[in-house]
Amino acid sequence: MYTIGLSGQTGAGKSLAAELLSKHGYGENIEVDSIGHILLTKKETKQQLKNSFGNTIFDENGEVIRKELGRIAFSSIENTEKLNSIMHPAMVEMITKYIQEKDAQGEKYIIINAALLFKMGLDKLCNKILYISASPETRLKRLTENRGMTKEAAISRLNSQDKIPDQTNNKIVIIKNEGNIKDLENVIISSLQNKHK
Repeated sequence: MYTIGLSGQTGAGKSLAAELLSKHGYGENIEVDSIGHILLTKKETKQQLKNSFGNTIFDENGEVIRKELGRIAFSSIENTEKLNSIMHPAMVEMITKYIQEKDAQGEKYIIINAALLFKMGLDKLCNKILYISASPETRLKRLTENRGMTKEAAISRLNSQDKIPDQTNNKIVIIKNEGNIKDLENVIISSLQNKHK
């Protein structure tokens, strides 16, 4: 199976790129955030979160209140690392197993769509990685106009982004997305034309 990793800055167009790749037959788009949401329903994960963050992150039915978990987990670097140490290994395990299942079923391609692709170590599962980037001005405009964020919230999100990855790694292709959807579509598809070379 040929695994395509997709990462990039907030507002750069990562999710759009994943949709376009799927449309062109490059496989199912695994949204890593969605995997995290599934994990939050698992008994073992809930217990680990309870041990680390207490009872206030649960509602009366024992389900995780994501907003409250986020508020506590992102209140300090220590808490963020604590959350990541619980969630990331389990997410990687789930994704690895899922890819193995799809491979066994004869699927040719699959897409891993993750903002923290490198931090989580998911890049190791990929044959090719497309990193979608755009200027801060372009991303700020998209976040405020398309996602309805306030300018302050959008700027805060932009400032918290990971740096562009190592450009000497030959399996990483950095794609600038400053134009329209058709421009992005043409660039990402052409970047995979010689994918096995």
